Amino acid sequence: MSRDAQQYSLENQKAQIAAYAAEHRIEVVATYADAGKSGVRLEGRESLQQLLADVLTGQADFKLILVQDISRWGRFQDPDEAAHYEYICRTAGVDIQYCAEAFRNSATPTGSVLKAMKRLMAAEYSRELSRKCFAGAARLSALGFRQGGAAGYGLRRQLVDENGKTKIWLDAGDQKYLSTDRVVLTLGPAHEVETVRRIYRLFTYEGCGKQQIADLLNAEGIAGEAGRAWRAWTVAQVLSNEKYIGSIVYGREVRWLGGRRVIRPPADHIRADGAFQAIVSRDLFMAARKVAAAQSVHASDAELLDQLSALRVRMGVLSHQIINSAPGVASTRTYGRRFGGLRVAYRRIGYVPTRSANQGCPHITDPEFISGYIDPRRANAENTGVSPLQDRVSVFTAFAAEKLISSGDLPTVALAVKTAVDAGVERIVVFEDATGRPVDLDLRGTPEEVRARFAPATPGDTPPDDEAAKPGRGRPKLGVTAREVTLLPRHWDWLAGQPGGASAALRRLVEAARRESAEADAARRAQEAAYRVMSTLAGNLPDFEEATRAFFAGDQKQFHKLCEGWPRDLREYVGGLVDAIGHPG
Repeated sequence: MSRDAQQYSLENQKAQIAAYAAEHRIEVVATYADAGKSGVRLEGRESLQQLLADVLTGQADFKLILVQDISRWGRFQDPDEAAHYEYICRTAGVDIQYCAEAFRNSATPTGSVLKAMKRLMAAEYSRELSRKCFAGAARLSALGFRQGGAAGYGLRRQLVDENGKTKIWLDAGDQKYLSTDRVVLTLGPAHEVETVRRIYRLFTYEGCGKQQIADLLNAEGIAGEAGRAWRAWTVAQVLSNEKYIGSIVYGREVRWLGGRRVIRPPADHIRADGAFQAIVSRDLFMAARKVAAAQSVHASDAELLDQLSALRVRMGVLSHQIINSAPGVASTRTYGRRFGGLRVAYRRIGYVPTRSANQGCPHITDPEFISGYIDPRRANAENTGVSPLQDRVSVFTAFAAEKLISSGDLPTVALAVKTAVDAGVERIVVFEDATGRPVDLDLRGTPEEVRARFAPATPGDTPPDDEAAKPGRGRPKLGVTAREVTLLPRHWDWLAGQPGGASAALRRLVEAARRESAEADAARRAQEAAYRVMSTLAGNLPDFEEATRAFFAGDQKQFHKLCEGWPRDLREYVGGLVDAIGHPG
C-alpha cells in the first residue's frame, strides 16, 4: 500500500489471498508486504526486493507466489518493469497466480493481452491520480492553504475546519486527520517573529552578511528552527522565502511520479498573496532581495577556482567551514552547483583533502580517509589470511539519490547524514554494506549527541567483575533455544540411536554443515546484499535488467560493461560490492 492512512489495505489483501489459498489447498509459508511505500518505482520497496532476492538466489522455500492483482507488483510507468519481475520469477522456477483477477495467469495469448492491458491501466491510474492531486493541491494553495512541509522559523501550522474555524496547532510531524480540514500558516512565538525582523534589518540596513548574522545569533544563544544552530544558508532561506510577507507560492518545482526534479518558470507558480499575516513588509522584503542580488556571485569558473586556490595557499587546508567563513570567496553551495560537487572543485585545483581537514565536515570526506573504512574492492588484499567475505568490520554507506555522501563506521556516516539533512539534502538512504539493508538513523540533537549515540560501546560501559551478577547454583545455561522440528519417522529413529540423544546429534550436524558451507553461505549473503543495494539505487537506470542477469550469471565483465552509463558514485560502489563477491558456487 502507498500510504500509511490506508490502514486496512494490507489486511484486506491478506484476507483475499488467504481465501484463495484455502480454496485451492495452498499453504502460505511467507508474506512479503511493503507498507506505506509508493508503487511507482522499485526504490524503497524492501519486501519486493527481498522477494526477488530470495527467488533469484535460490533461497526461496516455495514454488508459487500469490498476488492479489497485477497492480500489486507496482504501478510502474513502464509496464515492462512489472512484466520483467514476473518473468524472472518464472525463469527461476517460481510460478505466479493472481487471486482477484478474472482470468487465469497463463502463457496463452488471451492471458498475455489481458495482463498487458492491466499493467497499462495500473500505470495510467498513477498518472491520472498524480495529475488530480497536483490540480487539487494547486487549487487549495491558490485559496491560501498550506500544502505540506514544515512551517519554517517564525511561523506555525494551524488546523481549520471546512468553515475556516480554527481548531488546534500542529506540531512538527503532525498531520491532519479529516480530509475536510485544512492547514493555514500563522505567526509563531513573539521572539521568533522579532528575530526574523531583526535578520532583515541587519542584512538590509546594517550591511551584515549571512554568515555574520548566523554567527551573531549563535553567539547570543538564539536557536534556529527545531533548536538547530544558525548557518549562512538558513539565514538565506529566511531572507528569500515569500512566506514571510504572507504569500504562499506553490509549484516552484515538480517531481512527477518519482522522476527527475523539474524547475518551473515563475509564470507557472501558483500564488496566494496576503494568505496570512506577514512578518515583514513587502518593501523590506524586496529591499533585502535587491541586496542579495547585488551580492550574488557572477564570477566565471576560472575566477571561482582562483579564489579557492588562493584560499588554500593562505590557509594551508580547505574545508566547508573555512570556505564559508572566508571573505571574498564564494560559498560551498556555489561551488557545488557550478562544478557538480566541492570535491570536483578540489580536484580542479589539484587539492586532495586530508583526514584532519575534513573533520567536522564528514559529508565531503573521501572513503579512504574515514577511520575504519574498508573498500569492498580491496577486501581481497593479500596476506590477510581471512576470506574477504568473513569477519568484515561494520561499514555503512550513505547515498543521496545517486551521489555518495559518506562511507565508514556508523558514527561517521550518521554525522555526515545529519549534516546533509540540515543542509536540505533529500532522498538519503544509508546501507549496511554487509547485508545491503537500509538503516534508519536517529538524527535528533547536536552533532556531538548524534556521534555519541552511534559510538560503539567501550569496555568501560560494562560493569566491573565484582559488580557483575554471579552465576547461580545448578546446571549452567547453554543458550539453547527450543523450537519445533518436523522430521519423518525414520529420521527420529536414527537420531534416537545417536550419542547424546536427538538434540546433541542435530547440533553436531548443523555445526558440521555450517563449517562445510561457510564460504558459500558468506558469498551468497554478500550476493544478496549487493542485489538489495543495486535494486534500490539503480532500479530505474538504463540496462538494469540486463546488468541484473549478468550479475546472477557471474559474468562480471558484462556486468561492468552494462553499468558504464550509470552515475560514477553509484557505479563504483555497486561495482566494488560485485567484484568482492565473485560468483558463489
